[in-house]
Amino acid sequence: MSTRYLMDMSAWARLQHPRLPTTRSEHVAEAMVDGRIHACPPFLLELGYSARNHRDYATLMALVEDAMPLVPLTETAVDDALRMQEQLAVSSHHRVKANDLLIAAIAVESGLTVLHMDKHYPIIAERVAGELSVEWLAPPKALT
Repeated sequence: MSTRYLMDMSAWARLQHPRLPTTRSEHVAEAMVDGRIHACPPFLLELGYSARNHRDYATLMALVEDAMPLVPLTETAVDDALRMQEQLAVSSHHRVKANDLLIAAIAVESGLTVLHMDKHYPIIAERVAGELSVEWLAPPKALT
């Protein structure tokens, strides 16, 4: 079975990056068409924040609604995000954005792999009992 992903804003923002290899952008596009890339409320909030105006906001939200199944933010995911933050605090790695922790918890609960370009996800995956599956859109710093 092919990997199923949960989109993070760090990856979304770089999907059109000129240095993203064509094979990778094609792989992501194929996964999106196949319904294997999902959105969640924390991602939608970040996406909405990036909009330049109301028209841009509406366009972005419609695009995502059409392209990605929505995975809900559950009370269990919120509890898990808090647990992850506490586990990260043990090793002084707790200064991770709340949205990243929520996305990580939603991914774990849903059995999805976070598609990202954010240094925090590997830290979460490494330090939180290996529960989280993560995948870089491209090698770290390749698209900066």
